[in-house]
Amino acid sequence: MNVTSLLTEHVVDTNWGNLPSDVIEPTKKQILDTLGVALAGSTHEGPVVVADIIKQWGGKEEGTILACDKKVPCVNAALVNGYLAGVTDFDDYNDPCFVHASRENVPACFATAESKGGVNGKDFLVAVALGYDIAHRLSRAVLIHNEGNAFWDYSTVASFFSCATSASKLLGLNREQLINALAIALQQTNGLMGGIVEGMSTKGLHGGRAAAGGIFAALLAERGLTGISDPLEGKNGFYEVFYGNIYYPDMVTVDLGKVFAAKTGAFKPYPCCGFDGTTLDATLSLVKENDIKPGDVDKVMVESGRSTCATMFEPRNVKVKPPTPVASEFSIPWAVASAIVYRKIGIENFTEEGIKDTRVLELAPKVYGKLNPEFNTCEDYEPATVEIKTKDGKVYSKHAAIRYGHWKNPMSFDAIIDKFKYCCGFSAKPIPTANQDKVIEMVKGLEDVSDVGEIIRLLG
Repeated sequence: MNVTSLLTEHVVDTNWGNLPSDVIEPTKKQILDTLGVALAGSTHEGPVVVADIIKQWGGKEEGTILACDKKVPCVNAALVNGYLAGVTDFDDYNDPCFVHASRENVPACFATAESKGGVNGKDFLVAVALGYDIAHRLSRAVLIHNEGNAFWDYSTVASFFSCATSASKLLGLNREQLINALAIALQQTNGLMGGIVEGMSTKGLHGGRAAAGGIFAALLAERGLTGISDPLEGKNGFYEVFYGNIYYPDMVTVDLGKVFAAKTGAFKPYPCCGFDGTTLDATLSLVKENDIKPGDVDKVMVESGRSTCATMFEPRNVKVKPPTPVASEFSIPWAVASAIVYRKIGIENFTEEGIKDTRVLELAPKVYGKLNPEFNTCEDYEPATVEIKTKDGKVYSKHAAIRYGHWKNPMSFDAIIDKFKYCCGFSAKPIPTANQDKVIEMVKGLEDVSDVGEIIRLLG
């Protein structure tokens, strides 16, 4: 059997009874974490503009827009919430293949569940886990995510299929309908990687499009519309169109149904690119343990791997003085300087106001990168060694091998809860403490929830 056949059979046959038990808690973490970071994104210009347009359109009240007190057609709710979940760069991801699937998959699942009504927690957990797993399986089979001159945001590309899978599962589609849903998702798939250095305000919009496109594909398939017979490996299928058929099929199907990608999920303690992780862990440890003040610093050297050096230190003029909040999320000089100044890193460091901070602007040019080829490992988003030289000639050094939040150095459920509450504090619409606490308890005990729609309505 080919990849499409194996995956679709697996999705249709998986239920609460055969879902591995070690997938449940990581999936709950993904759900709570995604809701939190989406609320934190609700004051950002891009999704606010999109939400305003969608509210003007109106339509059937099916899905809740987070922090908005408004219900709209489910596809449109997924579009906004998917955008919200990716705009702060605080969302979880998966180290082995870099994919950020939760930011699209969780909003798509909530919008579909609200539209359908009466979806219980067990079915919801199964759908979220399946969609997340499919995204990572499809992506990890590709080693080079570009074809010609196009560099694809593989999170977005894979998440069109992820969200179509999850929505189809919640809608109860059969195998033939699921294949058509994946084929229709393929017709909508997009996601060019660009604009990060420029700090585009539409960062995250492509994630919203994946959430919306996946649901729309499932709804069309449910009504009988069809697509190509093999949307993954066939002629004009996913792997041919996006990757010139350069992929490894066994990487998609190995341990299918036995090992889910949720097990290797990674959560972010800092609202910026994951490449900052080990560097910030080491920097924060140094300044706290040695009581290093910003005025003490003469120079900071960050030794890291190839990917980190290439993406987080250049072009230098942009990294030491980010022109936009989005650009600051992808700058180690900015993040390290902020960590030294504040001894913590939070959402407030990557805002329009934050990037004007004179103390950070003065310190960022003192932060430099140095390549260590031995640190070139993508599984752990690359180790880092941070060396701070002070004006009195002292040198302080710290090495971080596996960043906090990685599945080998995980954030606990309590840490995810703290992060969720922290993010609620940035919501455009204040979320009552009682609502926050109820959402936390419902997600922790999700298998006992009779209608998951109540969760997102508490945050609307």
